[in-house]
Amino acid sequence: MKFFTNKKILFKLIVALCICLTIMNFGMTPVSKAESKVAAIGGTLLNPIIDLLLGLGDAIMNVLQKQIMGIDAAITIDTAQGILVTIFSAVAGILIAALVVAGLAALASLVPVLGPILAAGITSGIVVAVGSVAATTVVYNAISGARLPDVTVLPTYYLTPEEIFKGNILLFDVNVFNPKEVYVDTTLKDSDGNVIAEQDNIKLTEWNSKNSEGEFDNTYRTQGYAVERYYYYKDGNSANNSDDNKILTSVNNSAYELKTVISRWYYTIRNIAIVVLMLVLLYIGIRILLGSVASEKAKYKQMLADWLVAMCLIFLMQYIMVFANTLVEKITMMLSSVSENQEYYDPIIDADDKLIEEVEKQGYGDTIQNDTDIYWRTNLMGNTRLLAQQQDGDTAFIGYGLCFFALVIMTVSFIFTYLKRLLYMMFLTIIAPF
Repeated sequence: MKFFTNKKILFKLIVALCICLTIMNFGMTPVSKAESKVAAIGGTLLNPIIDLLLGLGDAIMNVLQKQIMGIDAAITIDTAQGILVTIFSAVAGILIAALVVAGLAALASLVPVLGPILAAGITSGIVVAVGSVAATTVVYNAISGARLPDVTVLPTYYLTPEEIFKGNILLFDVNVFNPKEVYVDTTLKDSDGNVIAEQDNIKLTEWNSKNSEGEFDNTYRTQGYAVERYYYYKDGNSANNSDDNKILTSVNNSAYELKTVISRWYYTIRNIAIVVLMLVLLYIGIRILLGSVASEKAKYKQMLADWLVAMCLIFLMQYIMVFANTLVEKITMMLSSVSENQEYYDPIIDADDKLIEEVEKQGYGDTIQNDTDIYWRTNLMGNTRLLAQQQDGDTAFIGYGLCFFALVIMTVSFIFTYLKRLLYMMFLTIIAPF
């Protein structure tokens, strides 16, 4: 008890506390060993370069998906521990160091003659300060370790090369003969952004319906409901209102929106083509009647056969195009079925309470298991993005970062390629009768 009531020892402990706080404030930062691995391979700049690529990829994907599908490409959660964790670590480290020093001093004082001298040396401010810094570093690393970065990105990518190739994004749909019906889920929020009502499974045509004055007359729309997501049913049956049957898609359904315009132009051009063909038939008939040479008659008879083929094509053209579109869809479905039921689950082990709370707040509480693990359902691009940030700068961080950015570039390339395909197909469909 004398040891703990000694004013000199108490004064030294106070001085040690002040020194520890000063050192922590100016100089103590946790060192990541993983970053040194990246630096050893590609130099000091490699780690920030990969971080830059990840940031650019996130920005590009968020802009594209927000514009095309109307939803964010990722949920960004700030899970930084803040100043409270630092203060707690400091206090815990100092207490641990003080208890250790006090115990050693008490044991040393039991040694005859040299005991008091050893006890005084052990309880010196320098020893306590050094011990406190070491203990604080250990405590801080223990608290902040084994978790995701301070800013956690949980990807919700639905605009990817995989989804575009499958035909899930109806912005690129060219099947104007059988367009898919799009539905919307809507929510009504208060001034604070809290959801107070929901209305799901509304047809997009009903949602966008207008009255004779050109104003939206949908009841939920006039009440202030807002669209949360656009989707269609995989089997075409809205009665099966399960999440597995819903395919998230784009805001615009090109095939449905262009169907009326294309059909109008197609029938107009087809009628013109029929009139022209009748004139050609009249011309061929006259030339056959007036022809006197057998070879000339044979030539016009061949023209008559070609005219008959052209007339058949005029009336069978739409059926041929329907067959071609259906065949392409079936082939795409066959190829995409390889990964149809392959979902990528990436567990986030030992997620802290703040991350769990934010995930529940965003409406993804079903991904939380055992109150500590988050199993995030995503696709190939999302899985690559998650693995990149989970490496914490390890060597695999380079590979996953480059793969993610390559998928972003492929997404941009696919968007332009499929938009060009859409324009070509619509133009060729219109001029097909010619």
